[in-house]
Formats: sequence, structure tokens, C-alpha cells
Amino acid sequence: MENVDQTVADALQEAKDSGEFDGPKGDPGDPGERGPKGDTGDPGPAGVGVPVGGDSGQVLAKASDDDYDTEWVDMQGGSAVSPTATVVKVGDTATITITDYEGTTTASISDGERGPAGPQGVPGERGETGQTGATGATGNGIASIAKIGTSGLVDTYTITYTDGSATTYTVTNGAQGIQGPQGEPGADYVLTAQDKSDIADIVLGELPVYNGGVI
Repeated sequence: MENVDQTVADALQEAKDSGEFDGPKGDPGDPGERGPKGDTGDPGPAGVGVPVGGDSGQVLAKASDDDYDTEWVDMQGGSAVSPTATVVKVGDTATITITDYEGTTTASISDGERGPAGPQGVPGERGETGQTGATGATGNGIASIAKIGTSGLVDTYTITYTDGSATTYTVTNGAQGIQGPQGEPGADYVLTAQDKSDIADIVLGELPVYNGGVI
């Protein structure tokens, strides 16, 4: 009987492994609840960090080619003093002064020759129009010019300005020139009948009229 049971069990397992009797895959189930927070782990080993010790003014340096193998040593090349530099220019010569742990060093540099003028740059954009300035004071104009007298060839004029002030000035006329030569005698002109008629019309037209008659 035991052999039969084993045979049946083997047959069932073989059928299960073949997948012949497997049904369709079901939908995923809902996520389970979050489990409780685990216990805190053991502390890790101490980091490398900076080695203890050292004196004031010492610096950290490599003791070997191995990683993290460092030691405190005295600074080489002077003390920890930040260098300073100043530049003073007089005329075309600049004097540079540098002060560090070794002391003070100075150097002078003269300007080179002036190079040729570069090309003119592109004109900049036109700026905005400025605000209108305040109204200026009222100007003093000329109100009138009048001749006030003559003495010989000298005429005197008075200029009166719009602010009420006045000033005088003189103008010297040129002397009368010499008389020119006498002209040629004019030719005799004989009035025509038409000329006489035109003259009569002009004269009669200028006379006053009284009661329809000529005075």
C-alpha cells in the first residue's frame, strides 16, 4: 500500500511540475502592513580623522605613501604669514612692494611707449531726452530809438530799453561832396493833342464840384 501511495504522490508531483493542470495566474494581493522598526545596529569603527597632538604652528603631512598615514611636522620655508603687496605709481613709474616671511622686496616698472591710437568705436545709442530746463530771466530788449539832436555833422540818438533804462550814442555823418558837373541841356518836348486832353482830364478831375458846376 505504501508503494501505491508513493506512486500516486509521484504522479501528482510530476503533473504539477509539468504545469498541465495549472490554472490562470491570479491578481496580486494587497500589500501587507509595514513591519516594526528593527533594532539599532552596533556602532561602526572609528574614522581615520586628524591625528591627535601637534604643536602650534605645525602642519599635517604625509608620513608614508600609505593612505591616511599622516603626522604633525614643523612648517618648512617660513612661518604662516600671508604675503602682502602694494603698488604706488608716480609719473610713468610704478613701484611694487611685496612683504612676506622672508622680508620686503621692491621692484620698479616704467610705462612703455604709447601705442598708436586704436580705431574709433561704434557710436553708442542716443540717450533719452532730458527734462526741460527752468524758464530763463526776461531779456532786456530795445523799446525805441529816437533822434534827439544834431550838431554839425553829428546826430545824437537815444535808445530806450524795455526795462526802462536808456543810453545815448552819436553818429557822425559824412561831409557833403563836391557838386557834380552840369548835365546836358534837355531836349524840347512838344505836347500832342492827346497829351493836352489827358492833362485836362486830370486837372478837372481834381477840382471840387458845387451844384453840378466847377468852382
